[in-house]
Amino acid sequence: LTNEDFITTFPYHFVVDQDCKLVQAGRELFNHVPRDLLVPGTPLIRIFEINRPQIPLDFDSICNFINAVFVLQVKTTPMEFQRSITKRNSQTMEGSGGVESDFGSVDHMTQSQHLKLKGQMMLTASGRHVIYLCSPYVTSIPELLQFGMRLTAMPLHDATRDLILLNQQRLSDVEMKFV
Repeated sequence: LTNEDFITTFPYHFVVDQDCKLVQAGRELFNHVPRDLLVPGTPLIRIFEINRPQIPLDFDSICNFINAVFVLQVKTTPMEFQRSITKRNSQTMEGSGGVESDFGSVDHMTQSQHLKLKGQMMLTASGRHVIYLCSPYVTSIPELLQFGMRLTAMPLHDATRDLILLNQQRLSDVEMKFV
């Protein structure tokens, strides 16, 4: 398995060294994290904050909780995404006579755009690196679209695709009961 094959097979992953500095990242992470943060050598703490388990984001703590499910949240919103939100909101303000709702504000949208990733940390055979194999932590198609994603961005083997489709079907069934 080549490095390129690995990156293609696991588009949402990253590898860190014993100093918790980035070694490599999956291609889809570049759509949610500014490119300048995804360069090798960037401390993981600059890119993500840990939601679960509630431990410090360091190599030893990760190794102590290696069998836990990890939920990490991206700390920043990519600049391209922020620009599109700003552009969309300026168009909204022009069309509404300068009145903007709190829900549509740039600050609100930026706050709600921090992607969460859910997955598993794995120690490499050498014991010098940790691999985080993960998926976006989303449950519905609107939530998927909120992050500018499509189902096709997730690999076929990822159960998140099925979860989103099943949840969408359930939501549609509930809506039909009230029509």
